[in-house]
Amino acid sequence: MPVMTGGQAVLASIEAGGVDTIFGIPGVHTAGIYDALLDRPNIRHVMCRHEQGAGFMADGYARASGRIACALTITGPGVTNIATPLGEAQAESSPVLHVCTTLESSMVGRDVGYLHELRDQSGLVGSIVGWHRRVRRVSDIPGAVADALHHMRAGRPGPASIEIPLDLVDKRTEVRIPRMVTPEPLEPVAEVLRQAIKLLVASVNPVILAGGGVVAADASKPLIEVAEKLSAPVFTTVNGKGAIPEDHPLSVGCRWRGDQSFDRLVSSADAMLVVGSRLSARNTDNWRLPLPRNIIQIDIDSRIIGRHYPAVKGIHAHARPTLEEMARNMPTRPLELHRNRIREIEAIRRSTHASGEEPAVGILAAVREALPRDGLLFNDMTTVCYQGPRHFPVYQPRTFFSPVYFGTLGFSVPAAIGAKVAMPERKVVALVGDGGFMFTSQELSTALALELPLPIVVLNDGGYMELEVAFRRTYGRTIECSLETPDFVRLGRAFGVSAVRVASPSDLCRAIRAAYRRRRPTVIDYTLN
Repeated sequence: MPVMTGGQAVLASIEAGGVDTIFGIPGVHTAGIYDALLDRPNIRHVMCRHEQGAGFMADGYARASGRIACALTITGPGVTNIATPLGEAQAESSPVLHVCTTLESSMVGRDVGYLHELRDQSGLVGSIVGWHRRVRRVSDIPGAVADALHHMRAGRPGPASIEIPLDLVDKRTEVRIPRMVTPEPLEPVAEVLRQAIKLLVASVNPVILAGGGVVAADASKPLIEVAEKLSAPVFTTVNGKGAIPEDHPLSVGCRWRGDQSFDRLVSSADAMLVVGSRLSARNTDNWRLPLPRNIIQIDIDSRIIGRHYPAVKGIHAHARPTLEEMARNMPTRPLELHRNRIREIEAIRRSTHASGEEPAVGILAAVREALPRDGLLFNDMTTVCYQGPRHFPVYQPRTFFSPVYFGTLGFSVPAAIGAKVAMPERKVVALVGDGGFMFTSQELSTALALELPLPIVVLNDGGYMELEVAFRRTYGRTIECSLETPDFVRLGRAFGVSAVRVASPSDLCRAIRAAYRRRRPTVIDYTLN
């Protein structure tokens, strides 16, 4: 067996596991890992400007590509800085591998004022991610990496974290790097699947809800085949957008809060196929959405099947093999029924599109016009983006991204950078409010260093105006929500990137297209008032 330091073992293990990109910032507590990185030309390191940016970049990389990305941080403040992105990745089921150092083994938990000391670093990280381990020996590192990667690939995706004590980073010992095996998709139980198919075929008016699990499992093709055989309307959660092209005749679009036309469609159904959705509070108006009695639920996480709505048939399996088997064993419904269902869906689409709020709808239309069908849109928590689930049509999986569950400001810009690193040939746009932009605007420097042709649209209303509206609506008064923000055009140029100001959808569309012709990011200040 080869003799390695702990730092070398970390990198050899993640490379063996197919991870080829690390986002991070070097520090004295990760120096041994970074030194070992010099001997690993097949692993790319992206130097970030803040650990929060590194975490969001790894998240964006993973969501856009479906591949695992690594974020590397130091002990203490590096961990607390990346805690928010790890929470975001956990909430949105994004496979981010977090590797961090911790104090020397003899110092952990002693509270003695050691450099970068946290009282309980493992407890902090373990409370955020779905899988966490602190290794005890250098020889434990490859197994910990293998277990972390298996956790992210075998079940519901999500972040995993590994802690390496400082005394192990440079310690040498014999290390065996195991063969990393990608787990096979979990197949459905044949008899349960047969019964589920029988229920769906016997239904008169079935509907399908596609969640983020369809996208994560690359199951869009068999989902569409099942929908076409059943003549079933398909609506999606926010993370499921793109599971079916939203110009497909059977696509109803994304069901977001307060959509009465969707509610009527669902309440009139006699069966519902739920694939890869937790039926969460965010997607069901705190479980007030009236779902039909006969629910068939497919999910890789057995704990959520029937948790919020009873399922007459629960199928614990990956979405793709389950839907493929369904499609193979379902008869095709009569053409006339198919035509009638399409007419119903067209009526719902018209009522949904008529309910938009300006100027958000015009801005989203301009972004859609500037992006090709396979272009990627990254949203932040801001007023215009809240209209995106309903009014931004999506045509392919892994092209619409939003911090919908954890709801953190500052996500979109670094996440878009990570996506562009993963898929440099694809066009990407980041939408962010003026308040949210200030959370991670320093990552403009990262995007510039990478020469990314990335348009960043800052939706500038002069403050946290969504909060002011909410306060006035709820309490009849508000605290001060305006912000003394910088001139974003000058700020962008100070970073060395291109920057322009626009005030209309047509100008925005032109500015985005122009941004793609540059070898650097472009800040586009869209003034809303």
